[in-house]
Amino acid sequence: MIFVTRLDGHEMLVNQDLISMAESTPDTVLTFTTGSKLMVKERLPEIADRVAAWQRRVIAAGVPGVNNG
Repeated sequence: MIFVTRLDGHEMLVNQDLISMAESTPDTVLTFTTGSKLMVKERLPEIADRVAAWQRRVIAAGVPGVNNG
């Protein structure tokens, strides 16, 4: 899960595995595999960094079923 901030300032957690696309319109819009969309304050590079950091933490923790070498 990663933290994101809605445009109204409320912080929330989203499941990064359900994000199918992120785009800048110029606001950042996350589109989920469910078809739902969410506009957030974070820019695309920040979203990418948060997803990558989450994936590194999962791999480092040795979660079963995740390719951890």
